[in-house]
Amino acid sequence: MDKECPHCHALKFKNEPAGKVQLPEIETPPEPLNGLLIGTDPDSNVFLKSIRRFNSCFQITSFGATEIVRNTNANGQQFNSTFKIRGQVYHKMGSLLPMSNEPHKFYFMGCENSGSALANRVNARCDYNNLDSLYSRRMVSELDALLNEHNELLKIFKSHMHQLQSDNHTIVINPDKTLAGEHIRRFNAPVVDDVAGIMVGDFTAAREIVIRRRNNNLQFIADTHRSYDALQYPLIFWKGQD
Repeated sequence: MDKECPHCHALKFKNEPAGKVQLPEIETPPEPLNGLLIGTDPDSNVFLKSIRRFNSCFQITSFGATEIVRNTNANGQQFNSTFKIRGQVYHKMGSLLPMSNEPHKFYFMGCENSGSALANRVNARCDYNNLDSLYSRRMVSELDALLNEHNELLKIFKSHMHQLQSDNHTIVINPDKTLAGEHIRRFNAPVVDDVAGIMVGDFTAAREIVIRRRNNNLQFIADTHRSYDALQYPLIFWKGQD
C-alpha cells in the first residue's frame, strides 16, 4: 500500500482507484447544546457527568439487550464498573399517547407549549432520570426547546399527532426514502413530508417504523433503519438526521 490518495491521503493498494468522496463538516449544534458539549457553558461539568441521563430525557426509543451483565462483589452487592451486555442490542418504541390512567412514555409526554405543560414535562423527565438539581431542570427545559425547534423527527410527531383521528391511525417512517436528486447513501437531514405519512390499517413493510396513536405494545426498530440512531440518541443527532 504505497499509493497515496491525493484527496484524503489514505494509502491505497496497487491499481486501487483514488477516492473522490468529500465528507461535509459536522454541523455545530446550536446553543446551549454546543457549549454543554465542549465545556464552555458554566453547567457543562454537570451535563457531561450525567450525559446519558440527559439523553434519556429525550430519547424516543428504549434501549434493551439480550442480557445486561451485572458485577457482584464478594459480599453479594452489585456494582457496574462498566456497562456490559451479551447478545443482541435492540431498540423499541411505544405509542404516541399512553393508555388510560398511564403516564406518557419516552419522548411522548405531550406537545403543548403552555408554561404549565412545559413545567410538567420537565418535571416528569427529570424525576424519571433522577436529575434533581435546579441546574439539571433548567438544562432539560432549554434542551426541550432546542429539540422541538430543530429536530425534524419530532416535528413529524408534533405535526401529525393531532391528525390521527383514531387508534387505528399510524405514522409510518420509511426506512429507504431518499430526497429527490440525492445519492441514496448521503446523510441528509430529513424533510417532514419526504419521510413520513399517515396510514390507516396495517399495510406496512417489516422495516418501517410504525407509530400508533395509542396501544399497549412496543415495536422493535430494525437496526438497519436510517433513523435507528437518531431516535435513540437525540443529543447526538439533534436535527433528527440519518
